[in-house]
Amino acid sequence: MVKPVFDIVDGRPTVTIPKGWKLTEKFTTDRQHVITVKTLLTSGDDNTKLKKNKTARPDVFSHKIETVGLPLAPHGLSGFNTCTSSTAACRKGCLDGCGMRSVWENMHLYKIAKTVWLFSDPASFLQLLDSELKAKQRQIAKREGNWRLAARLNVFSDIRWEALTSETILDTNPDVIFYDYTKHNNRSGWLKSNYYVTFSRSDKNHKVALRQLAAGFNVAVVFASKRGKQFTTVPKTWHGFDCFNADESDLRFADPVARNRSKVAVLNLKAPTLDQYQQALTTGFPVLQS
Repeated sequence: MVKPVFDIVDGRPTVTIPKGWKLTEKFTTDRQHVITVKTLLTSGDDNTKLKKNKTARPDVFSHKIETVGLPLAPHGLSGFNTCTSSTAACRKGCLDGCGMRSVWENMHLYKIAKTVWLFSDPASFLQLLDSELKAKQRQIAKREGNWRLAARLNVFSDIRWEALTSETILDTNPDVIFYDYTKHNNRSGWLKSNYYVTFSRSDKNHKVALRQLAAGFNVAVVFASKRGKQFTTVPKTWHGFDCFNADESDLRFADPVARNRSKVAVLNLKAPTLDQYQQALTTGFPVLQS
């Protein structure tokens, strides 16, 4: 199978995605697509979860939060693996197939094009990413009130941004709060002064998740009810650690973190269809409730 190919056409980054390329479990291309990438970041207002960040945690922040995200293709859908610690259950239940992404094929074409560009020519990719982050900071600086930019660069991926280059995108944007979730065992907490990562439990790393909690790091855990999504509740504790509703906002860096008082960030299992929800219950990915 021919893979997606990156090139510069008329001075613009362009990716050719061949006919027959599997975009998701649902979508496979029925023809060749030539995608020109014009922008990388998307507004948090376009994502149900990220949108909540604008009004979240007024008790913690003296400023308002504007969030942007970088939607790349998850695991190996682009021909490059962006989630090297993912499991089969994790890939099957990936949020990449939920919401509007379960309806619009174009959304996946652009995620794949961005990902192929990043792996094919990281220098030019990071140059545009840096430019967009700085432009967004200038934009919100003109607003009334006290605003600060937050960026989630792994909306669907799990890339080690702190180790991508010697001078990372995190270093060149010190006033941006970067944050992500991860399934890499050795990534938790403040990896840099402006980059916070929350470890996420899966079907294969349960013991690691408990060790992370014992070490003082919050851990994200997906819960699901056998009776259906509407019956899922936020438990008071999980393995002796207090729980809170992490679906209320995405601002994990604002959650309380200190040794001996780690907390479990409870997330509800999401799935595009009832069938897929029921299938996910058998994988071990979510913690099951009755």
